[in-house]
Amino acid sequence: MTPTIPLLTARIRREFDEVPGLQLTVAEGVRFWSLDAETCADVLERLLQTGFLVRRADGRYQRPPAT
Repeated sequence: MTPTIPLLTARIRREFDEVPGLQLTVAEGVRFWSLDAETCADVLERLLQTGFLVRRADGRYQRPPAT
């Protein structure tokens, strides 16, 4: 059974908090979290829209730089 999007979003958010410098493309996230590409892209996009993540020019998602 696949966890719900809110549960996945919380889990992936924790991963980025717990692993400083984590940078992943959607394809890498699919393998890292054992998700299908559509779900992984959806969760990463949700975190991007909230400002929790940024997407680099190379397609990697990461936490925004500290200001």
